[in-house]
Amino acid sequence: MRPVHKSDHQFDAGATQRDGYARLGKAPRQKLTEEETSHLLSLTALSLSAFNVNNCRFVVVKDPDLRKQINKFSFDQNAVPQPSSLIILCADLNHGEREPGSNGEHGADGPAEPPASRRKASRRSSDHLERDEAMCSCGIAAQTLMLTAKAMGYDSWRLEGFDTEGVGKLINLPQDHLVAMLLVVGKNIKLSWQQAGHYNIHNVMILDQF
Repeated sequence: MRPVHKSDHQFDAGATQRDGYARLGKAPRQKLTEEETSHLLSLTALSLSAFNVNNCRFVVVKDPDLRKQINKFSFDQNAVPQPSSLIILCADLNHGEREPGSNGEHGADGPAEPPASRRKASRRSSDHLERDEAMCSCGIAAQTLMLTAKAMGYDSWRLEGFDTEGVGKLINLPQDHLVAMLLVVGKNIKLSWQQAGHYNIHNVMILDQF
């Protein structure tokens, strides 16, 4: 696996994600190769996840007809261009229960307590915590994917406004999974609009309490 090299301006990768809506048009070698896709997702899979259960799944969509159908469920925004790579992030809600001994931490004395038992203890009677954990993991994974793609020389964009149930049916999503988000990765040839302005940190940062 070849390394991802950081530039002298590594913080620019985070800043440029907010520059505007990416228009991924017909540019040379825009789509990720199979090797690049594997490399990108291998690094993304190292993202932090609740109780270290790795409950984010990545659906790489290659079928052109399937991509067209998915675009219909994104209200025909034309935000899923054929030359780009399309990756659907899905949350696996029950991974820890199906594989209770997987992905637990290992210390000097051997494997730690399986994550499934700790999750059950912390979840208690909350029906929403499992979903929240999985969606949080997918959010962290998405940010990792986008920043890693930028380091590899690719641009990316999160598709907003799509029918999660419709997309789920198209990819035969299991009942205990959720569609978290759709990401497109490719070469950015222009921006369709610019962000109006950046937030003043003093308007969004709260010390201790609201």
